[in-house]
Amino acid sequence: MKPPALTSEPAAPPVAQPGVKPPALPPAPPAGQARRPQDAPPRCDSRISIRNETRTTIYEIYMRPAGRGTGWGEDLLGQRVLAPGEALPLEPAPGSYDVLMIPVDGSPAVAWREDVCAINSITMLADGTLRVD
Repeated sequence: MKPPALTSEPAAPPVAQPGVKPPALPPAPPAGQARRPQDAPPRCDSRISIRNETRTTIYEIYMRPAGRGTGWGEDLLGQRVLAPGEALPLEPAPGSYDVLMIPVDGSPAVAWREDVCAINSITMLADGTLRVD
């Protein structure tokens, strides 16, 4: 018996048949939005530093998801403090956060709705204000 002849030509595309509907396609993403593999959440570098550029010690630092109630949760420093010139490295989950810093001899300062994917640091300055870089 003779084997079938091999051909290098591609197979003909399927022909639509009357009365037979093609399979449904998944819905397209909204205009301007690309579909991600398995609709995974976007990834970013969420590493930031909380810096103390004051002449005093910061003894409490709090961070909460932006717009989430009035409570601040646990002090990120725990039993430690952030001395002048020191930095606290953090890697929170991607998102926007409110950050509260309380120095020993000054007024609390808050950075509101900071997207950790878009910044590198939050610094308390000598005048008690916060700078976001």
